[in-house]
Amino acid sequence: MATKKITDLTELTVPADGDLLLITDISEALDINKSKKIQHTNLLSAVNTAIGVLQGEVNALQAPPKVRVNVTTDFSSTTSLANIAWENEDYDTDTMWDSAVNANRIYFTTAGLYLITLSVVWSSGTAGSYRHAGIYHTGSTAIGGLTIPAASGAIMPATVSLLYQFTAGQYITAKVQSGENENITDAAIAAVRLSD
Repeated sequence: MATKKITDLTELTVPADGDLLLITDISEALDINKSKKIQHTNLLSAVNTAIGVLQGEVNALQAPPKVRVNVTTDFSSTTSLANIAWENEDYDTDTMWDSAVNANRIYFTTAGLYLITLSVVWSSGTAGSYRHAGIYHTGSTAIGGLTIPAASGAIMPATVSLLYQFTAGQYITAKVQSGENENITDAAIAAVRLSD
C-alpha cells in the first residue's frame, strides 16, 4: 500500500461503528509503538463517559444540596450556651433537616465544601453585657462564631459565615448565649454545597 498524507485521503462524513481511526498513544515510550487504531464506537463510548462525568458535576453545581431553616417564635438566650431549636424549613434539597428527628441539627447528607451562614437578632441589649452566636461541628466543636458587646436598649443582630469541609453524615448545631436573659426575635441558618 502506498503511503499517503492524511489530507490526501477521502473524507468520511458519516462513520460506522466498526470504522477505525488512527490514534497516537502517548503512553508508549518509543515512537515506533505510538501509532494505534481505535474503533469509532469505542472512541464515542469514552467521550460519552467523560461527558457524563462532567454533566454530573454541572448538575451538582446547578442544583447543589442546600438547606435554610429558621425560628419565628421569640425565645430567650441565657448565660448558658444553648442550641437553637429550628422551627421552619424554607428549603431543603438533600434531607438535611428533620424537625421530628432532631430540630437542633443540620445534617450533611452529601459530602463536600459548604458555605454556612447563621444569623441571630436579639431584641434588646444591656450595656456592658455581650451576645454570642456560634456554629458547632457535631454539636460540641466550635468552627465559627461571633461575640459582640451589647448596647443598651438596641436591637442586636449577629451574622456568622464560614466555609467548611464535611463528610457525609456529619452535622452542625447553632448555639447562642448572652450576659443575661435576652429575647431573640429572629434566627436562621443556611448551608449550600459549593464543591466536592
